[in-house]
Amino acid sequence: MTDRRRLPEHKATKGSRGKGTELRRVQAREQQNVAAPIVRRPRKQADEPYAGGAVGRSTVLDGLAGSRVVRRLPAGQSADTPARAGRRGGITWKPFLFLVGIIVLLLALFFAFTSNAFQIKRLAVVGTRNPALIRSIENSGVRGRNIFLVNIPGVKEQIEALPAVASADISKQWPDQLVIHVVERRPVLLWQTPEGAWSIDREGVVVAPLADTEGAEKLPVVLAASGVLQAGKNATIRPGMRLNRAEIQFARDVFASLQKMTGIGRFQLRYDGTMYANTTSGPGAQRRWGSFRVESAEGWIAYLGSADDLNPVENKLQALERILALAQRKHLSLATIDLRYGYRPIYTVKQEEKR
Repeated sequence: MTDRRRLPEHKATKGSRGKGTELRRVQAREQQNVAAPIVRRPRKQADEPYAGGAVGRSTVLDGLAGSRVVRRLPAGQSADTPARAGRRGGITWKPFLFLVGIIVLLLALFFAFTSNAFQIKRLAVVGTRNPALIRSIENSGVRGRNIFLVNIPGVKEQIEALPAVASADISKQWPDQLVIHVVERRPVLLWQTPEGAWSIDREGVVVAPLADTEGAEKLPVVLAASGVLQAGKNATIRPGMRLNRAEIQFARDVFASLQKMTGIGRFQLRYDGTMYANTTSGPGAQRRWGSFRVESAEGWIAYLGSADDLNPVENKLQALERILALAQRKHLSLATIDLRYGYRPIYTVKQEEKR
């Protein structure tokens, strides 16, 4: 028979005290609405001897020390679903506020596009003091347009089409003003025909008639024997026409270099022949039949040809300088000097001497 020994009295009493302490702790947690941890005793193994109350007390305390405090979930709620405070009842305001915003935006656009407060009333022209040009810009039809709807590139193109304007830059100044910065065309000479005189810029553009050209008295003058042809017909020169750029540059070179190279201060530069003109952008009409000649105060005439000649104008003026120096040394009275044909100039004298 198996010998079962009874545990000592003091050990059993001590184990009972440990269980009573555990029970009081569990009851205290329940009073604080905290779920008591579930403590499970480990199963005894078949080959493990039963150690009595001391082993049981150690297992309970170890289970308490390693357990977590878990709050109880409300009924019907899973552990994966976070608790919500609850949805308030009533009307959802987001669609209503969106609709109000759209209405306010449409009203603001309607006011901006139709109100007189945003109509262009003032034009500030910067970069010129030409009263005729300022009047032309002010009368271009921009005033009165809505500043939101005005086509700035179109206005820029319209202003740059004015003969006196080389370029323009436009900016808006709220609520009712446009600031227009213009760069004027600068006349470099006057082109005088039997019909009148006109200022020409370096691109060959006819800028304005003599009466409307500021500082015209300081500009050199080309005396043209005839007017111009446009589309094969005689035409009156008017602002915006374009003459041949190369011929205008040829005349400028003569005015700039003749006095420096020859010492001749008083002379006239004439253009014999026909100058074709057009009204398109670019270098001007390429067709022309004519040439330049210089008439001096001493009475001689120098034929310079045109910009189409192979011999550049600088070489022609150097040849003219040599011939004038020769005539001065030999006391010749020159009649004509022909510089049109290559590098072999020909001159005549009034005593019918020819060289």
